[in-house]
Amino acid sequence: MTIREQLTKHLRDGHGFVASGDLQRMEWRDSHGALATPSNISRRLRELKVDGVLEVQIRKGHAHYRLAQKVPTLF
Repeated sequence: MTIREQLTKHLRDGHGFVASGDLQRMEWRDSHGALATPSNISRRLRELKVDGVLEVQIRKGHAHYRLAQKVPTLF
């Protein structure tokens, strides 16, 4: 499962808005089993936001993400 799919699945589980930093501190592995870096997670979150899968809310200068209310079908 790709990191994008893992992030989408995690946020689909009803966590509401989750801070980008919290997601970056979690252990995510790519489809080859390699540990993803925080910058890689941040990049994937931004990509999902551009694709319309996630919504972002900026609170005190920090990004918080949640699944968009109407999610396009990518996976």
